[in-house]
Amino acid sequence: MNKDCIIRYLKNYKKAFIVVSHDREFINHVAKEVYEIEYNTLNKYSGNYDEYLIEKETITGKEFMDIFHEVTKAEDKAGEALAEECFEE
Repeated sequence: MNKDCIIRYLKNYKKAFIVVSHDREFINHVAKEVYEIEYNTLNKYSGNYDEYLIEKETITGKEFMDIFHEVTKAEDKAGEALAEECFEE
């Protein structure tokens, strides 16, 4: 049985199945949802593997920006406290 036959079969398969593969093209053809286990949490993404990567990158970028803003706020508060301490009379 070749890969194309397996792809056609799985595309028409009505029940759930798990694919473990390094063949990204194969996964893109058969996946309708991608599940990821990260930090002991199961995350679900709709779409194939490429769509998962795009959504994951978007989420990761947003999380980075949220952390960046929190750090910036903390640095601003620390700077304000230092300025008050230095210029207090």
